[in-house]
Amino acid sequence: MKAEELLVLKHDDLSRRTETLYQELSRSRPFRELFVTDPASVIADTLLTGYRDYSGTQIKATNRLLFSLLSNARFMRWTEEFKGRLDDQASEILQEAADPIERAALMATTLDKTRIYQEIADAMLNCADRELLYSLFDLNSAKPNTPVIEPYVYRDGHGDDVFPIVTFVLFVFVAIAVFPLYAAPPNADAVGLSRQDFQAVSAFLTDRLSARAQELRDSEVLTSIDPAKRGWAL
Repeated sequence: MKAEELLVLKHDDLSRRTETLYQELSRSRPFRELFVTDPASVIADTLLTGYRDYSGTQIKATNRLLFSLLSNARFMRWTEEFKGRLDDQASEILQEAADPIERAALMATTLDKTRIYQEIADAMLNCADRELLYSLFDLNSAKPNTPVIEPYVYRDGHGDDVFPIVTFVLFVFVAIAVFPLYAAPPNADAVGLSRQDFQAVSAFLTDRLSARAQELRDSEVLTSIDPAKRGWAL
């Protein structure tokens, strides 16, 4: 799967998987703790399984970049403003369409997913700091025959499938911050989680992930060139 294809996975299938993920996060404390510790692995195993396999190096690189963003105060301020705009848009849709099927159709046609990914990517660029830039490269002093800085870009076994880690991070960010604003089962009052439930889980995860990210930033793990530190278990 090419990088751009990851951003346009089948909407219905992805929505079902994401709803199942949030239901499990809502009822299982150990699963929430696992997500806070290793969000990339959880997303890969629950939302993207069957679409693509990921190496341990890719998972760690994704987590490192995600934690760099979550501990970036400027990026997080932008995130709050961004979520506020999306929440206003989602609220308008909820008021305009009472019928669940009509509401889902309206959300699908109104939500500009490409624009959302573009805005997040632009914010990452505009808010870039030392930790973020270090997380985009493999600084491994244990490889004497390779450059100290290697871009995190991967290819599949055929050598023609470029998959930037940034794409994976965009996907994780959308699953955490954007999906709860728009997605709720049609019969949320009777079965499954309500929109408020989704947002409560999202807020909890954001708070815990941000705290974890700040710990990693303060301990300078995110900028260390020590392979032992940069290989921390996630």
